[in-house]
Amino acid sequence: MTSPSPSPAAQVLDEYSRTTGVSMRALSLKAGRGAKLVADIVHGRSRQPDRPTLEALAAATGLAIETLHGGPLPVPTYPSKAARALAEYCERTGIAQSALSLTVGGNSNLVNDIVRGASRFPQPATLKALAEATRIPLVDLMEDTAAPAPLGPTLQDALDAVAASTLPPGTKDELRRDVGRLARHLMRPPSAVPAHVTSLRALLTGPKGPRVGQSPERQSNFRRNIARAVELIGDHTPWQTARYLPEDWHRLLALLPDDHRRAPLSRFIRFGASQGRMPGDVDDALVADYWQALQTTGPLGLDEAAIRRRVAETIRAWNRAVEQHAVSGWPSVPLTPLPDARAVFRTPTSALGALLQEFDQRYKPWALGQCGRDGQTYGHAAKRGRYADPDPAWRERPLAPRTIEEHRNMVVLAAKTLVDNGVPLAEVASIAAVVTPEAVTMTLAGIEERLAQAEGRDIAFEDSTYSLTVARVLRTIAITWGGATPSDIEILTRRVLQARPGVPGAKGQRPTPKGMTERNKSRLRQFDDATIAAFLRLPSVLVAELEAERKAARGNVTPDMARRMQIAIALLLLRIAPVRRRNLASVTVDHIVRDIGGQGAQLQFAGHEMKTGKPFARTISSTRLKTIDHYIRHYLPAVRAAGDDTNPHLFPSPVVPGAHLVPARLAARVCVVILERLNVVMHLHLVRHLIGRIMLRADPNSLAVVSAALGHGSLQTTRDFYAEIDPDMAGEAIDAMLAGVHTDAGSPTRRA
Repeated sequence: MTSPSPSPAAQVLDEYSRTTGVSMRALSLKAGRGAKLVADIVHGRSRQPDRPTLEALAAATGLAIETLHGGPLPVPTYPSKAARALAEYCERTGIAQSALSLTVGGNSNLVNDIVRGASRFPQPATLKALAEATRIPLVDLMEDTAAPAPLGPTLQDALDAVAASTLPPGTKDELRRDVGRLARHLMRPPSAVPAHVTSLRALLTGPKGPRVGQSPERQSNFRRNIARAVELIGDHTPWQTARYLPEDWHRLLALLPDDHRRAPLSRFIRFGASQGRMPGDVDDALVADYWQALQTTGPLGLDEAAIRRRVAETIRAWNRAVEQHAVSGWPSVPLTPLPDARAVFRTPTSALGALLQEFDQRYKPWALGQCGRDGQTYGHAAKRGRYADPDPAWRERPLAPRTIEEHRNMVVLAAKTLVDNGVPLAEVASIAAVVTPEAVTMTLAGIEERLAQAEGRDIAFEDSTYSLTVARVLRTIAITWGGATPSDIEILTRRVLQARPGVPGAKGQRPTPKGMTERNKSRLRQFDDATIAAFLRLPSVLVAELEAERKAARGNVTPDMARRMQIAIALLLLRIAPVRRRNLASVTVDHIVRDIGGQGAQLQFAGHEMKTGKPFARTISSTRLKTIDHYIRHYLPAVRAAGDDTNPHLFPSPVVPGAHLVPARLAARVCVVILERLNVVMHLHLVRHLIGRIMLRADPNSLAVVSAALGHGSLQTTRDFYAEIDPDMAGEAIDAMLAGVHTDAGSPTRRA
């Protein structure tokens, strides 16, 4: 076999080294490359030096690049402008394509695939990262990366359909804005984006889809607007919006008593009617066709898991109707249920009789403070005398009933997980047996496996707080009831640390981030000085508006006026005492303890009503007390339920006599008013953060005062979650400090 002839560069470099006396190693280093570059070329180990290498050798030797190449260099051709820009960047800077690929977080062949044309249409996020790393204008990377004109309708067709529709002008503007936002996210013109439901659904519901706004509601509205714009093209089946059904199908829907039973089947029935099927023809094949139709022409906001859940719900609703209305004319053929995608426990709760008996008969009375661990009722200090020493077998502070219920659920969860993983049932007959370090480790591993197997769950085990809750509760039970030794406590504490959500830290621990979440921080940044002032004035503004409206109505108060006054009173109470929404909704006239003179009062909560278990009291000024009394006298009767005149709650339920308004509903009403008046998106608990931030900005050293005002159990809680100094506070503090030590230029401060 004959050896291949040397390349022109090998011959020229070999002759240059012999005639000038410059070693190949020195020549390689002079070219700014590896020490063996010239030797590899001369000996044939590098047969085809690339253009940057030839340019470096030409500069080092003074030879023409054509001489090294053996002729003129061919003009390079690239499959796209992104390929050309990246190749020229690597040649100009000498950065290897693999190094650039790793710089932007991709695999080592990322840039090479783009240059060669193997990756013809890179992801938008990839192009953005490459533009930031290379400082190449983004337009130079995306100009020629658009896909060829798609077949069928595009987003441009959707924009044209929106413009030609009879929708209100405001709705048209909103649809055009969101369609344009989607096209900009893809970095393609609307005419190059196919308007197919399947591809758009994968984009809108996937992890790389566009994120609009800060709330899930805004994201849902964005998907809904895209779907509405695409539907205006008219390239979709009419079964989703059909208003008229054949008589047989209409009679079938009429058998269902209410909308709650009718909703899961409405879309399925309309699809069956569009396929020319009759009620007696419903079978599993029609369900399969319906499933496929949802995937191809269904709502854009549904991902694969959501579509599966909708089909499963439809099957359950149909089979329920078969059982309940078969006599009334409903088809008697049931549908085959889908297999449960969740990891169901194989061990029933009824098999844990001994464990549940110990919990209900011994642990629960002990947790409520009714007896000691031995079941005796005479050991408590209150029963043995006022000055008796406390008995360690008794709880000094009883647990709340909902906490005990949580403990019971966690014990049952641990026992079922252990039995399902091969532990004999007889070995989990006591509470102490399921809270040992080995048992807790196995339980947490089982939870991780269940979360991984659950279909449609978009939250990873590392980001779930459920495992952390289980680990904490089982550790608490092991310490207080299970007789854990110090070494056991150390192991259980390590398990709690490992169950914390977040990025794994040192030694496998997942540090729990302290302080407010990034979303809450961004929402607090909406409150500048003007917005804060408007927020603090909002209760008095609402009261003044409603009083003017009441006087115009000659003292008549409608339920709508009373509900708006409720919001004003809620904001007023939050200014007085920024309590949690559960405490706010449960305020009664008995919580307002008036002074002897009647000029002022206190808002008081007992310890068992507060999360921390400590009593809470705040002073109500005479002016604010008059506003509350005015509300009780004139507005409160209009929002009480019929015949519920003795309901003591300031926010009574309009349906259940004697009860208060659901906390979530009260919070939603308050937040809607804040959004309308201040154009700020927030939740009610953020008011506590805002009050703490306002107090700290007024006095950065008032951490203890803020802790007392918010009713925290410890100062550390305030320090962790409410006392983070933002850049504005830091800048103000620096200005104040520098102003305090300011001296004239001619009078420097003397050193002591």
